[in-house]
Amino acid sequence: MFCCKKCGEQFPIWSRFCPVCSAEKTLEKKYLAIDKIKTGELVSPELIHLPSGFPFFDLIFFGGFLQSFVYFIHAEKGAGKTTFLLQVGAFLVSIGKSVVFFSFDEDVEGTKKKCLQYGLTTKQPVFIFENRPSVVEHTIGKYKPDFVVVDSLQSFVQYEAGEIAKVLSHLKKEAQTQKYALVVIGEERKDRKGYLGSTNIGHIVDVLVEMKKGPDDEVIISTPQKNRDTDDRTSRCFFRRTPSGLIEIQESETGYLPRHREKAIIGLAAFVTQENTVFFVDEITAAIDRNTKKTSLTIAGIGQARAKNLLAVLQDSFASINAGITLRANRTEKLTSDAELACMVAALSLLLEKPLPIETVFVGGVDNLGCLLPSYGMEQRVKRAKALGYKKIIGPKAIGSQIVMWEEYETLDDVRKMLSL
Repeated sequence: MFCCKKCGEQFPIWSRFCPVCSAEKTLEKKYLAIDKIKTGELVSPELIHLPSGFPFFDLIFFGGFLQSFVYFIHAEKGAGKTTFLLQVGAFLVSIGKSVVFFSFDEDVEGTKKKCLQYGLTTKQPVFIFENRPSVVEHTIGKYKPDFVVVDSLQSFVQYEAGEIAKVLSHLKKEAQTQKYALVVIGEERKDRKGYLGSTNIGHIVDVLVEMKKGPDDEVIISTPQKNRDTDDRTSRCFFRRTPSGLIEIQESETGYLPRHREKAIIGLAAFVTQENTVFFVDEITAAIDRNTKKTSLTIAGIGQARAKNLLAVLQDSFASINAGITLRANRTEKLTSDAELACMVAALSLLLEKPLPIETVFVGGVDNLGCLLPSYGMEQRVKRAKALGYKKIIGPKAIGSQIVMWEEYETLDDVRKMLSL
Protein backbone atom coordinates (compact mmCIF):
# COMPACT_ATOMS: atom_id res chain seq x y z
CA MET A 1 0.00 0.00 0.00
CA PHE A 2 1.00 3.62 -0.55
CA CYS A 3 0.06 6.37 1.89
CA CYS A 4 -0.12 10.10 1.10
CA LYS A 5 1.93 12.15 3.59
CA LYS A 6 -0.38 15.14 3.09
CA CYS A 7 -3.93 13.79 3.29
CA GLY A 8 -3.31 10.33 4.77
CA GLU A 9 -5.27 8.40 2.13
CA GLN A 10 -4.00 4.97 1.06
CA PHE A 11 -3.81 3.50 -2.44
CA PRO A 12 -2.82 0.09 -3.85
CA ILE A 13 -0.50 1.54 -6.54
CA TRP A 14 1.98 4.43 -6.63
CA SER A 15 1.43 7.56 -8.70
CA ARG A 16 3.24 10.87 -8.99
CA PHE A 17 0.22 12.88 -7.81
CA CYS A 18 -2.10 11.90 -4.96
CA PRO A 19 -5.49 10.90 -6.48
CA VAL A 20 -7.31 12.66 -3.61
CA CYS A 21 -5.42 15.88 -2.76
CA SER A 22 -3.30 16.12 -5.96
CA ALA A 23 -0.11 16.74 -3.96
CA GLU A 24 3.03 15.85 -5.89
CA LYS A 25 5.36 13.02 -4.78
CA THR A 26 3.69 12.53 -1.40
CA LEU A 27 2.85 8.83 -1.76
CA GLU A 28 5.14 6.66 0.36
CA LYS A 29 5.33 2.90 0.50
CA LYS A 30 3.68 1.61 3.66
CA TYR A 31 4.89 -1.82 4.69
CA LEU A 32 2.36 -4.07 6.37
CA ALA A 33 3.72 -6.25 9.13
CA ILE A 34 3.11 -9.95 8.61
CA ASP A 35 1.12 -11.67 11.32
CA LYS A 36 2.48 -15.15 11.96
CA ILE A 37 -0.64 -17.10 12.85
CA LYS A 38 1.02 -19.58 15.20
CA THR A 39 3.09 -17.20 17.34
CA GLY A 40 1.40 -13.85 16.81
CA GLU A 41 4.87 -12.37 16.13
CA LEU A 42 5.02 -9.23 13.99
CA VAL A 43 7.82 -9.23 11.46
CA SER A 44 9.41 -5.95 10.35
CA PRO A 45 10.09 -5.65 6.63
CA GLU A 46 13.60 -6.01 5.21
CA LEU A 47 15.34 -3.14 3.47
CA ILE A 48 14.82 -3.91 -0.19
CA HIS A 49 16.00 -0.63 -1.78
CA LEU A 50 19.69 0.23 -1.87
CA PRO A 51 20.29 4.01 -1.65
CA SER A 52 22.49 5.56 -4.32
CA GLY A 53 23.91 8.38 -2.23
CA PHE A 54 22.12 10.88 -4.50
CA PRO A 55 18.88 12.10 -2.81
CA PHE A 56 17.08 13.33 -5.96
CA PHE A 57 17.86 10.11 -7.80
CA ASP A 58 16.56 8.06 -4.88
CA LEU A 59 13.38 10.16 -4.84
CA ILE A 60 12.63 9.14 -8.43
CA PHE A 61 13.41 5.50 -7.76
CA PHE A 62 11.56 5.38 -4.47
CA GLY A 63 14.59 4.87 -2.27
CA GLY A 64 17.23 3.69 -4.71
CA PHE A 65 17.91 0.40 -6.45
CA LEU A 66 15.49 -2.43 -5.74
CA GLN A 67 17.14 -5.73 -4.94
CA SER A 68 16.38 -8.50 -7.46
CA PHE A 69 15.68 -5.88 -10.15
CA VAL A 70 17.66 -5.33 -13.36
CA TYR A 71 18.38 -1.70 -14.35
CA PHE A 72 19.56 -0.91 -17.88
CA ILE A 73 21.22 2.49 -18.32
CA HIS A 74 22.17 3.73 -21.78
CA ALA A 75 23.70 7.02 -22.92
CA GLU A 76 26.06 8.55 -25.43
CA LYS A 77 29.78 8.38 -24.74
CA GLY A 78 30.96 10.78 -22.07
CA ALA A 79 27.54 11.30 -20.50
CA GLY A 80 28.76 9.95 -17.15
CA LYS A 81 27.39 6.40 -16.88
CA THR A 82 30.55 4.85 -15.43
CA THR A 83 31.27 7.89 -13.25
CA PHE A 84 27.77 7.76 -11.76
CA LEU A 85 27.95 4.05 -10.98
CA LEU A 86 31.47 4.27 -9.55
CA GLN A 87 30.18 6.88 -7.11
CA VAL A 88 27.11 4.79 -6.28
CA GLY A 89 29.26 1.70 -5.74
CA ALA A 90 31.66 3.55 -3.44
CA PHE A 91 28.74 4.93 -1.41
CA LEU A 92 27.21 1.49 -0.95
CA VAL A 93 30.55 0.06 0.17
CA SER A 94 30.83 2.91 2.69
CA ILE A 95 27.53 1.85 4.33
CA GLY A 96 28.57 -1.79 4.54
CA LYS A 97 27.16 -3.25 1.33
CA SER A 98 29.01 -5.67 -0.92
CA VAL A 99 29.50 -4.35 -4.47
CA VAL A 100 30.97 -6.06 -7.55
CA PHE A 101 31.85 -3.94 -10.60
CA PHE A 102 32.51 -5.81 -13.87
CA SER A 103 34.57 -3.41 -15.99
CA PHE A 104 34.70 -4.79 -19.53
CA ASP A 105 35.14 -1.38 -21.19
CA GLU A 106 37.91 0.02 -18.95
CA ASP A 107 41.23 -1.53 -17.98
CA VAL A 108 42.84 -1.57 -14.53
CA GLU A 109 44.88 1.61 -15.04
CA GLY A 110 41.96 3.57 -16.45
CA THR A 111 39.68 2.58 -13.57
CA LYS A 112 42.38 3.32 -10.99
CA LYS A 113 42.88 6.76 -12.52
CA LYS A 114 39.16 7.54 -12.35
CA CYS A 115 38.91 6.41 -8.73
CA LEU A 116 41.85 8.64 -7.79
CA GLN A 117 40.32 11.56 -9.66
CA TYR A 118 36.95 11.17 -7.92
CA GLY A 119 38.46 10.56 -4.49
CA LEU A 120 37.21 6.96 -4.33
CA THR A 121 40.38 5.43 -2.92
CA THR A 122 39.33 3.83 0.37
CA LYS A 123 35.82 2.47 -0.16
CA GLN A 124 35.95 0.66 -3.48
CA PRO A 125 33.87 -2.11 -5.05
CA VAL A 126 35.42 -5.40 -6.09
CA PHE A 127 36.57 -4.77 -9.67
CA ILE A 128 36.61 -7.57 -12.26
CA PHE A 129 38.32 -6.84 -15.59
CA GLU A 130 38.73 -10.32 -17.09
CA ASN A 131 36.02 -11.11 -19.61
CA ARG A 132 35.72 -14.88 -19.81
CA PRO A 133 32.91 -17.48 -19.69
CA SER A 134 31.21 -17.89 -16.32
CA VAL A 135 33.14 -14.98 -14.79
CA VAL A 136 29.92 -13.36 -13.53
CA GLU A 137 28.55 -16.52 -11.88
CA HIS A 138 31.89 -17.40 -10.29
CA THR A 139 32.46 -13.90 -8.89
CA ILE A 140 28.94 -13.54 -7.53
CA GLY A 141 29.15 -16.95 -5.90
CA LYS A 142 32.40 -15.89 -4.24
CA TYR A 143 31.46 -12.41 -2.97
CA LYS A 144 27.65 -12.69 -2.42
CA PRO A 145 27.11 -9.03 -3.46
CA ASP A 146 24.20 -6.70 -2.76
CA PHE A 147 24.87 -4.59 -5.84
CA VAL A 148 26.37 -5.56 -9.22
CA VAL A 149 27.40 -3.42 -12.21
CA VAL A 150 28.11 -4.78 -15.70
CA ASP A 151 29.95 -2.21 -17.86
CA SER A 152 29.01 -2.81 -20.61
CA LEU A 153 26.59 -5.45 -21.85
CA GLN A 154 27.57 -5.07 -25.50
CA SER A 155 31.27 -5.53 -24.71
CA PHE A 156 30.48 -8.54 -22.54
CA VAL A 157 28.68 -10.39 -25.36
CA GLN A 158 30.33 -8.76 -28.41
CA TYR A 159 27.26 -7.08 -29.99
CA GLU A 160 25.45 -10.24 -31.06
CA ALA A 161 21.76 -9.34 -30.72
CA GLY A 162 20.51 -12.86 -30.07
CA GLU A 163 23.27 -13.57 -27.59
CA ILE A 164 22.67 -10.24 -25.81
CA ALA A 165 19.05 -11.16 -25.05
CA LYS A 166 20.06 -14.65 -23.93
CA VAL A 167 22.83 -13.44 -21.62
CA LEU A 168 20.69 -10.64 -20.17
CA SER A 169 17.89 -13.09 -19.36
CA HIS A 170 20.41 -15.31 -17.58
CA LEU A 171 21.79 -12.34 -15.61
CA LYS A 172 18.27 -11.41 -14.57
CA LYS A 173 17.59 -14.92 -13.23
CA GLU A 174 20.83 -14.78 -11.24
CA ALA A 175 19.86 -11.41 -9.74
CA GLN A 176 16.44 -12.73 -8.75
CA THR A 177 17.90 -15.89 -7.24
CA GLN A 178 20.75 -14.21 -5.35
CA LYS A 179 18.63 -11.11 -4.51
CA TYR A 180 21.03 -8.39 -5.58
CA ALA A 181 20.36 -5.23 -7.59
CA LEU A 182 21.91 -5.46 -11.05
CA VAL A 183 22.78 -2.40 -13.13
CA VAL A 184 23.75 -3.06 -16.75
CA ILE A 185 25.31 -0.29 -18.85
CA GLY A 186 24.34 -0.18 -22.51
CA GLU A 187 25.98 1.58 -25.42
CA GLU A 188 24.11 4.20 -27.43
CA ARG A 189 23.44 3.96 -31.15
CA LYS A 190 25.32 6.41 -33.38
CA ASP A 191 22.08 8.25 -34.21
CA ARG A 192 21.39 8.58 -30.46
CA LYS A 193 17.95 7.02 -30.86
CA GLY A 194 18.21 4.18 -28.39
CA TYR A 195 20.77 1.54 -27.51
CA LEU A 196 22.77 -1.02 -29.41
CA GLY A 197 21.73 -4.65 -29.35
CA SER A 198 18.51 -6.58 -29.24
CA THR A 199 15.15 -4.83 -28.99
CA ASN A 200 14.30 -7.52 -26.43
CA ILE A 201 16.45 -5.68 -23.87
CA GLY A 202 13.54 -3.36 -23.07
CA HIS A 203 11.26 -6.32 -22.42
CA ILE A 204 13.73 -8.21 -20.23
CA VAL A 205 14.89 -5.52 -17.82
CA ASP A 206 12.79 -4.10 -14.98
CA VAL A 207 13.87 -0.46 -15.29
CA LEU A 208 15.07 1.17 -18.52
CA VAL A 209 16.87 4.49 -18.00
CA GLU A 210 18.47 7.06 -20.30
CA MET A 211 21.28 9.42 -19.35
CA LYS A 212 22.16 12.39 -21.55
CA LYS A 213 24.14 15.59 -21.63
CA GLY A 214 22.30 18.84 -20.97
CA PRO A 215 22.71 22.19 -22.73
CA ASP A 216 25.06 23.59 -20.06
CA ASP A 217 27.18 20.49 -19.44
CA GLU A 218 24.63 18.96 -17.09
CA VAL A 219 23.99 15.25 -16.91
CA ILE A 220 20.33 14.28 -16.87
CA ILE A 221 18.94 10.93 -15.78
CA SER A 222 15.57 10.87 -17.46
CA THR A 223 12.47 9.34 -16.06
CA PRO A 224 12.62 5.63 -16.79
CA GLN A 225 11.12 4.66 -20.12
CA LYS A 226 10.10 1.56 -18.22
CA ASN A 227 9.84 1.33 -14.43
CA ARG A 228 8.27 -1.70 -12.78
CA ASP A 229 9.12 -0.37 -9.34
CA THR A 230 6.91 2.75 -9.22
CA ASP A 231 5.89 3.37 -12.85
CA ASP A 232 6.88 7.04 -12.36
CA ARG A 233 7.65 8.37 -15.85
CA THR A 234 7.41 12.12 -15.28
CA SER A 235 10.55 12.85 -13.25
CA ARG A 236 14.21 13.58 -13.87
CA CYS A 237 17.28 14.27 -11.78
CA PHE A 238 20.21 16.47 -12.71
CA PHE A 239 23.95 16.40 -12.12
CA ARG A 240 26.80 18.80 -12.78
CA ARG A 241 30.00 17.35 -14.22
CA THR A 242 33.07 18.33 -12.19
CA PRO A 243 36.69 17.10 -12.13
CA SER A 244 35.86 15.21 -8.93
CA GLY A 245 32.77 13.45 -10.32
CA LEU A 246 29.05 14.14 -10.58
CA ILE A 247 27.36 16.56 -8.19
CA GLU A 248 23.58 16.43 -7.91
CA ILE A 249 21.84 19.76 -8.58
CA GLN A 250 18.30 21.17 -8.60
CA GLU A 251 16.48 21.41 -11.92
CA SER A 252 16.21 25.16 -11.40
CA GLU A 253 20.04 25.35 -11.63
CA THR A 254 20.03 24.06 -15.21
CA GLY A 255 19.40 25.47 -18.66
CA TYR A 256 16.15 23.50 -18.82
CA LEU A 257 14.16 26.15 -16.96
CA PRO A 258 14.11 29.93 -17.28
CA ARG A 259 17.07 31.22 -15.31
CA HIS A 260 15.18 34.37 -14.35
CA ARG A 261 13.13 34.56 -11.18
CA GLU A 262 11.18 37.77 -11.91
CA LYS A 263 7.39 37.69 -12.24
CA ALA A 264 7.67 38.95 -15.81
CA ILE A 265 10.55 39.56 -18.18
CA ILE A 266 11.12 41.07 -21.61
CA GLY A 267 12.39 38.96 -24.49
CA LEU A 268 12.23 35.52 -22.92
CA ALA A 269 9.70 32.74 -23.57
CA ALA A 270 9.62 29.12 -22.39
CA PHE A 271 8.43 26.16 -24.48
CA VAL A 272 8.23 22.38 -24.10
CA THR A 273 10.32 20.42 -26.54
CA GLN A 274 10.92 16.73 -27.12
CA GLU A 275 14.23 14.90 -27.38
CA ASN A 276 13.81 11.23 -28.24
CA THR A 277 11.07 10.13 -25.81
CA VAL A 278 11.75 12.80 -23.18
CA PHE A 279 9.92 16.13 -22.87
CA PHE A 280 11.61 19.07 -21.15
CA VAL A 281 11.17 22.83 -20.80
CA ASP A 282 13.63 25.09 -22.58
CA GLU A 283 13.65 28.82 -23.23
CA ILE A 284 13.92 31.29 -26.10
CA THR A 285 15.89 34.46 -25.43
CA ALA A 286 15.67 37.53 -27.68
CA ALA A 287 18.15 40.44 -27.66
CA ILE A 288 18.59 43.65 -29.68
CA ASP A 289 21.99 44.92 -30.78
CA ARG A 290 21.81 48.68 -31.48
CA ASN A 291 25.56 49.12 -31.88
CA THR A 292 25.62 47.90 -35.48
CA LYS A 293 24.91 49.99 -38.57
CA LYS A 294 21.53 48.30 -38.85
CA THR A 295 19.74 47.37 -35.63
CA SER A 296 19.62 43.60 -35.37
CA LEU A 297 17.42 41.22 -33.39
CA THR A 298 18.98 37.95 -32.23
CA ILE A 299 16.92 34.93 -31.20
CA ALA A 300 19.06 32.11 -29.90
CA GLY A 301 18.73 28.73 -31.54
CA ILE A 302 17.27 29.35 -35.00
CA GLY A 303 18.96 29.05 -38.39
CA GLN A 304 19.19 31.76 -41.05
CA ALA A 305 16.31 30.58 -43.27
CA ARG A 306 13.89 30.32 -40.38
CA ALA A 307 15.10 33.67 -39.02
CA LYS A 308 14.29 35.47 -42.27
CA ASN A 309 10.87 33.84 -42.44
CA LEU A 310 10.16 34.73 -38.82
CA LEU A 311 11.01 38.39 -39.32
CA ALA A 312 8.87 38.55 -42.47
CA VAL A 313 5.86 37.18 -40.59
CA LEU A 314 6.41 39.68 -37.76
CA GLN A 315 6.61 42.63 -40.15
CA ASP A 316 3.59 41.49 -42.19
CA SER A 317 1.47 40.88 -39.09
CA PHE A 318 2.31 43.93 -36.99
CA ALA A 319 2.70 47.43 -38.35
CA SER A 320 4.55 48.53 -35.21
CA ILE A 321 7.54 46.31 -36.02
CA ASN A 322 10.50 48.31 -37.30
CA ALA A 323 11.10 47.27 -40.91
CA GLY A 324 14.73 48.33 -40.62
CA ILE A 325 15.60 45.57 -38.18
CA THR A 326 17.56 42.55 -39.36
CA LEU A 327 17.38 39.19 -37.64
CA ARG A 328 20.56 37.40 -36.65
CA ALA A 329 20.67 33.64 -36.32
CA ASN A 330 22.88 30.72 -35.36
CA ARG A 331 24.86 28.94 -38.04
CA THR A 332 23.21 25.68 -37.10
CA GLU A 333 19.52 25.06 -36.51
CA LYS A 334 18.82 23.99 -32.94
CA LEU A 335 15.09 24.55 -32.62
CA THR A 336 12.23 22.60 -34.15
CA SER A 337 8.88 23.96 -35.33
CA ASP A 338 7.29 23.54 -31.89
CA ALA A 339 9.41 26.51 -30.70
CA GLU A 340 8.23 28.99 -33.36
CA LEU A 341 5.45 30.46 -31.23
CA ALA A 342 7.89 31.01 -28.37
CA CYS A 343 10.30 32.69 -30.82
CA MET A 344 7.53 35.01 -32.00
CA VAL A 345 6.35 36.11 -28.56
CA ALA A 346 9.94 36.56 -27.33
CA ALA A 347 10.61 38.85 -30.29
CA LEU A 348 7.34 40.75 -29.82
CA SER A 349 8.02 41.15 -26.12
CA LEU A 350 11.41 42.69 -26.82
CA LEU A 351 10.48 44.85 -29.80
CA LEU A 352 7.36 46.26 -28.10
CA GLU A 353 9.11 46.42 -24.69
CA LYS A 354 6.30 44.53 -23.03
CA PRO A 355 7.11 41.78 -20.51
CA LEU A 356 5.95 38.17 -20.66
CA PRO A 357 4.79 36.28 -17.56
CA ILE A 358 7.54 33.93 -16.48
CA GLU A 359 5.13 31.12 -15.54
CA THR A 360 3.76 30.78 -19.10
CA VAL A 361 4.81 28.21 -21.72
CA PHE A 362 4.28 28.67 -25.48
CA VAL A 363 4.13 25.64 -27.78
CA GLY A 364 3.38 25.48 -31.50
CA GLY A 365 4.43 26.40 -35.00
CA VAL A 366 3.47 29.58 -36.90
CA ASP A 367 2.79 29.69 -40.66
CA ASN A 368 3.42 32.58 -43.08
CA LEU A 369 -0.02 34.06 -42.34
CA GLY A 370 0.53 34.11 -38.59
CA CYS A 371 -1.75 31.14 -37.90
CA LEU A 372 -0.74 28.69 -35.18
CA LEU A 373 0.20 25.19 -36.30
CA PRO A 374 -0.35 22.19 -34.03
CA SER A 375 2.49 20.33 -32.32
CA TYR A 376 2.25 16.61 -31.72
CA GLY A 377 2.45 15.19 -28.22
CA MET A 378 0.70 18.19 -26.66
CA GLU A 379 -0.70 16.10 -23.82
CA GLN A 380 2.78 15.06 -22.74
CA ARG A 381 4.06 18.60 -23.17
CA VAL A 382 1.27 20.07 -21.05
CA LYS A 383 1.73 17.46 -18.31
CA ARG A 384 5.46 18.15 -18.21
CA ALA A 385 5.00 21.92 -17.96
CA LYS A 386 2.32 21.66 -15.27
CA ALA A 387 4.44 19.23 -13.26
CA LEU A 388 7.19 21.87 -13.20
CA GLY A 389 4.83 24.52 -11.84
CA TYR A 390 3.94 26.51 -14.96
CA LYS A 391 0.55 28.21 -14.66
CA LYS A 392 -0.34 28.66 -18.33
CA ILE A 393 0.34 26.58 -21.42
CA ILE A 394 -0.56 28.45 -24.61
CA GLY A 395 -0.76 26.77 -28.00
CA PRO A 396 -2.83 25.95 -31.09
CA LYS A 397 -6.20 24.29 -31.06
CA ALA A 398 -6.09 20.57 -30.36
CA ILE A 399 -6.21 17.86 -33.00
CA GLY A 400 -9.03 15.55 -31.98
CA SER A 401 -10.10 14.85 -28.40
CA GLN A 402 -7.71 15.66 -25.55
CA ILE A 403 -7.73 14.74 -21.86
CA VAL A 404 -5.50 17.54 -20.58
CA MET A 405 -6.29 21.17 -21.35
CA TRP A 406 -4.34 24.26 -22.36
CA GLU A 407 -5.26 27.75 -23.58
CA GLU A 408 -6.02 27.43 -27.29
CA TYR A 409 -5.60 30.20 -29.88
CA GLU A 410 -5.83 30.31 -33.67
CA THR A 411 -3.41 33.10 -34.61
CA LEU A 412 -0.33 34.88 -33.35
CA ASP A 413 -2.37 38.08 -33.12
CA ASP A 414 -4.83 36.35 -30.76
CA VAL A 415 -1.91 35.47 -28.48
CA ARG A 416 -0.52 39.01 -28.72
CA LYS A 417 -3.86 40.53 -27.67
CA MET A 418 -4.24 38.09 -24.80
CA LEU A 419 -0.76 39.04 -23.54
CA SER A 420 -1.48 42.76 -24.16
CA LEU A 421 1.59 43.09 -26.36
